[in-house]
Amino acid sequence: MLKSIRKSTKYTTDFSAYLELHNDGKSSARNPIVSIRLPEKVTAAPVGKGWIVEKKREFFETDGRVGIAEFEDHVILPDHSLEFFGMLIPENDYPIGSTVKFEYRIDAEGMDTVEGEFIGET
Repeated sequence: MLKSIRKSTKYTTDFSAYLELHNDGKSSARNPIVSIRLPEKVTAAPVGKGWIVEKKREFFETDGRVGIAEFEDHVILPDHSLEFFGMLIPENDYPIGSTVKFEYRIDAEGMDTVEGEFIGET
């Protein structure tokens, strides 16, 4: 399960989104891949390995903008979490107190795909 924006901090003229991937299942999640539909004007912030990179995928719409975080060689045990830096949300388009809806998809080895949505607040 992907939990909402944990904290939103200023990053130049944008807010940065920190996300929490929580394994609320009964078995370990191996090599999880998180795909998030990027709302208009929200961009991926590729900073390091395992953090979100923007790609075109057909998960949510034809040729849609998707932020993907691939956690190779990671195992998330049941009832454990992984926090990661996600996206840049422009303050001009999403002023303080704005809500942003994110649709997501999570894939991991040996597990069914999980899809959902969450609301983040700047």
